[in-house]
Amino acid sequence: MFHAEQAPGDLLDWSLDYRPWLNGATATSSSWTVTPAVGMTLANPTLVDGVATIFVSSDQPGQIFVVKNTITTPTDIVSEWVEFYISG
Repeated sequence: MFHAEQAPGDLLDWSLDYRPWLNGATATSSSWTVTPAVGMTLANPTLVDGVATIFVSSDQPGQIFVVKNTITTPTDIVSEWVEFYISG
């Protein structure tokens, strides 16, 4: 599981490189879904050339939020859980 840390109120962009899992399969932003945790704000999700980027924010210090990212290709479904820690 990928782990990221940021301060309360920060709106930071985070990227995950899915290319190793995609094995050359084509994936677009429409094939990518993000399931946020309650208390988080997610904005501007993009998927370009297998790299998924999203802006994350929360004003709740001391919390760990888990976000599920799923990419669906014509032959496979790739999921990755991402853990965001909002420091206090």
